[in-house]
Amino acid sequence: MNVGWHMNMTRILTRSGYYFRIGYGTYLTFLLGYVSTFVTLYYLAIKNMPALLDIFPHFLTFVIVGTVIGLPLGVIVGWLHLKRTSAWTAEVDIGAEANPYNYKLTPGLWREAFVPTFLELL
Repeated sequence: MNVGWHMNMTRILTRSGYYFRIGYGTYLTFLLGYVSTFVTLYYLAIKNMPALLDIFPHFLTFVIVGTVIGLPLGVIVGWLHLKRTSAWTAEVDIGAEANPYNYKLTPGLWREAFVPTFLELL
């Protein structure tokens, strides 16, 4: 067996697995979760409460109102997560520690003078 072929197939399979995890975890499950949340809330909660059924007589009305409220709310919560909590800082720190290709420059001379000079020399 050709070793180069084996390494190429291994690389293709591992990359495909990574792409699958990103695509499935980020996009497909988001869409499925979005739809299933609306279906579950409407048909299990709103259909059994006459007062709410008067407000949302049709499923599409509920989806539109939920999207109009949920979209800006999601943006605000995401912004707060990134800008106002220490959770995002912790995520970035862990990601930088786990990835050997990421590194942090210490503030001061290294960031302002040495590294730009080294990059110019390269």
